[in-house]
Amino acid sequence: MPTEALLTQLELLLRQHPQGLTEFDLLRRLQQAQGEGFDTALFRDNLSLFRAHFLLFHALYQLNDQLLQRRQGQLEIHVLRIRLHPWQQGLEGLTRADPLRAYYLDLSQLRETTAEDVETLLGRFWSGYMNDEQRDQALRALGLTEAADSQQIEQSYRRLAMRHHPDRGGDDQTFQRIEKAVRVLRRAL
Repeated sequence: MPTEALLTQLELLLRQHPQGLTEFDLLRRLQQAQGEGFDTALFRDNLSLFRAHFLLFHALYQLNDQLLQRRQGQLEIHVLRIRLHPWQQGLEGLTRADPLRAYYLDLSQLRETTAEDVETLLGRFWSGYMNDEQRDQALRALGLTEAADSQQIEQSYRRLAMRHHPDRGGDDQTFQRIEKAVRVLRRAL
């Protein structure tokens, strides 16, 4: 459970940086200031980093609740930007739904998450990231956009395969790249 000192420290840091900070920048500043729960071993291993991340987001959601209650501001909470926005009268009921809020405010998530759980989460993240990257490359190889459906994928594949097939005088490497791209996209459908 974050102390008032940590919440005060977070609020001060965010007020000093009205443009916002990334999660990494905020963690570094807390580590340098020896903030509660953010010691020098912060980046030692994945579990330590997860715990620091969780503690930070738990504290940020608590701080956001306090700021809203005091009508002093509202936090934008994302790993790429954590920012304190000024209070705006009339927006109390218009706060965006944040599905992660309940997760980070539940300290049992922190207590019950093991090193193995963290490794599994990281594996899923990187697998999804690599799949997205492969899909983007495959779409580019077929000259398609993100919005392409299965019919457009097949049409583009047939057109390009006919044009670049080695038996029709096409380039073998280009044809193989087209074949690989359509396999990636078919798996993704």
